Amino acid sequence: MKKSRFSQTSLRFRGHIVSAEGIWAEPEKTNAVEAFPIPTDLKAVQRFLGMAGWYHRFVPNFSQVADPLNVLKRKGAHFQWTPACQHAFETLKGHLVSSPILGHPDFDLPFVVYTDASDVGLGAVLVQQVGLGNEEIWRAQQKDPETQKLYQSILDGGELTVNDTTKFSILEDKVYRVVQLPYKQIYQVYIPECLREPLLEMLHEDPISGHLGRYKTYKRLQALVYWPGMGLEVKDYV
Repeated sequence: MKKSRFSQTSLRFRGHIVSAEGIWAEPEKTNAVEAFPIPTDLKAVQRFLGMAGWYHRFVPNFSQVADPLNVLKRKGAHFQWTPACQHAFETLKGHLVSSPILGHPDFDLPFVVYTDASDVGLGAVLVQQVGLGNEEIWRAQQKDPETQKLYQSILDGGELTVNDTTKFSILEDKVYRVVQLPYKQIYQVYIPECLREPLLEMLHEDPISGHLGRYKTYKRLQALVYWPGMGLEVKDYV
């Protein structure tokens, strides 16, 4: 029982602090990373990457950020501390000093696996959808004059037909655009103006999104959502 702790609001476990709010890096450990001097040889680079790598989950795109330092570890590589190495060194420190709190999983919500690869690394992450959920979209639609005008038109006259393959309808008390493809229907929830930029940011800037280009970002949006001029906004944003 010597190592047991009861009735605690938080606990320390292998360099992390765990509480009801989430998991974050133990400050005393990240302080050691912050105080680490600029490496002057390969052994020092290996020590720094070992310390920083323990908290890789708190650093978006860790393998890409650390790539200039990993290059120094390759067999036969000549040790040369370049501006790219310095930038990677400082970036890793900055992320760890201001590391985010990682939330706990909600086992009542679905999980999604995202995979990605590049010239310098590959990886996968298990995630859950947070923010911009059904309830938030519904509330935004209720407050948006443009969406409410469309909503009322559908209530008054039934489904609003645009052409032979496209119509607007009300599903789950929200406005959807329904597109009939040769072999299936696509249901795109109508996104009010106030949520468009946050949605673009979430699908393009967020670390788990893969930082996709214009076309892939647009296709990912198109599979789920719609708003007028969406293609042009994606082009301007990305």
